[in-house]
Amino acid sequence: MKAVGYTVAFLVAMILSSLINGYGLSVIWSWFVVATFGLPELTIPAAIGVSLVVSFLTYNESSESNGKGVLELLGEMLFKVTVKTIVIILVGWIVVQFM
Repeated sequence: MKAVGYTVAFLVAMILSSLINGYGLSVIWSWFVVATFGLPELTIPAAIGVSLVVSFLTYNESSESNGKGVLELLGEMLFKVTVKTIVIILVGWIVVQFM
């Protein structure tokens, strides 16, 4: 039964991280690529797809678990994705103010 719970937690974490990355990419794309190059806006589903392709091509496996449980590792992953996206959007917003 634990395996089912871990599988569900993993799938939920992957879906949430994909949504967060897709949203962040669509915002940054709108601010910089659309404004600079005149390209069309990137929808969130398209941004999720681009984000997944980039993640697939640049994936770097980390083998450091330091005795952490599966749920703790998933929570840490979601936290890192969320904080990274917030920081990127914040820095992007600051830069856009100077454009």
